[in-house]
Amino acid sequence: MGIAEELRSGELGKNLSDEELVEMLALLLMSCKNSIVRVQDKRKKTYYEKPHQFTDKYSMISEIIHKKEFLESWIYHYKKYKEKSMRLEYRPILWRINSNNGYLLENIEAQAYGENTAQRMIERRSQPCIALVVSKVDSTAILIESPSATNAVARINEVVELCLTRSNLQGKLLLLICFYS
Repeated sequence: MGIAEELRSGELGKNLSDEELVEMLALLLMSCKNSIVRVQDKRKKTYYEKPHQFTDKYSMISEIIHKKEFLESWIYHYKKYKEKSMRLEYRPILWRINSNNGYLLENIEAQAYGENTAQRMIERRSQPCIALVVSKVDSTAILIESPSATNAVARINEVVELCLTRSNLQGKLLLLICFYS
């Protein structure tokens, strides 16, 4: 049984026409192919030499379609992509949950291209930050290492409830020392 027939016989594929099913699978197959090419391309620094569980797009798609949550999400994003006149920012793509890891089955989810692009841009432009938060009352200190200033501010607010915002810091945060009472 082929992939399309396998999907058609299951619950998730029943809500798609034959044309939509083929189109949706073609997008997924192309995304699988692109993921394999990316990890081999020296110009793609965020992908190059990251591990990839699969050596070909067919074995990859055959495994991915058995992840129910992934497939539900892929179909959701595909339908939205179709509703929005196939605008690129809505196109479903393979998303690495942890960008430091490669394309491993447990590290792949479906996401809209626009969401992924925005999220990766924030990560790439963020600089690591260290925050030292000191209590005026008892002189205890908390050291927080974060991948970005935004993350550091959120973590400080979570730990000591200072209600900081990144705009308080004018976007210039590599080292932050806070005193609170």
